[in-house]
Amino acid sequence: LDLGRDTTVCNYLLLDTELPTRAHRFLWNGGSTLPYKYVTSPGEHWVRVTNACGVFYDTIRIAVTQPPSISPQGAVTLCQGSHVTLQANPVDTVTKYRWSTGDTLSSILVSNPGTYHLEAYNICDTLYDSVVVRNVFPINVDLGPDTAICVSQVILLDVTGYGADSARWSTGSRNGWLPVTQSGNYWVKVYNACGVFTDTINIRVNKRPLDRLSDLSFCVGGSVIADATQSNINSYFWSTGATSSSI
Repeated sequence: LDLGRDTTVCNYLLLDTELPTRAHRFLWNGGSTLPYKYVTSPGEHWVRVTNACGVFYDTIRIAVTQPPSISPQGAVTLCQGSHVTLQANPVDTVTKYRWSTGDTLSSILVSNPGTYHLEAYNICDTLYDSVVVRNVFPINVDLGPDTAICVSQVILLDVTGYGADSARWSTGSRNGWLPVTQSGNYWVKVYNACGVFTDTINIRVNKRPLDRLSDLSFCVGGSVIADATQSNINSYFWSTGATSSSI
């Protein structure tokens, strides 16, 4: 009875006693009574075989590994001044690693932008992969000064030019822009690897001025007040040159 030498396998291994079931009884760790066993977990595995000649044992120690991979994958955004760990998997003694930095450990700490290449290999496969690291900066988001528009007009608040990973508006919208047609305070939060940044703007929607003036009369030597005051008016200009709300 011989299960073989201790070994490392990729994903799984078939242990087979290659003995006939008619003359033998089998018991594996785990309780199986078949003449073979599929091993998918690392550790020590044993079998006990009984026949007319007696009881026989054998044990094998198995390490299970996986094809190499890298995380995170693709592109990574890194806030300037911070760092990120590039990790090769699996982490074991049978997988070999070689980074473009010259490191041969399973992981490297990266603080500079650039493209980092990895070659990793074991009995399962050989991996050639890379990760692109790019710097991002804190965002000074600015929606502009408070402003006013007229009824039926639309003002477009736009933060797409900041290159943020995502945005969220006070209305619940997650687009990079927000069309506004109603009065109110509007805030936006933009996100990137450096954190969350916000700004607020007040927008007032003005109605069209009402025609409130009517003809007036007064006695010679007297006077009268012409009043055009309306809450939604920003400025006035009379034919006399006056700029107050009344004359």
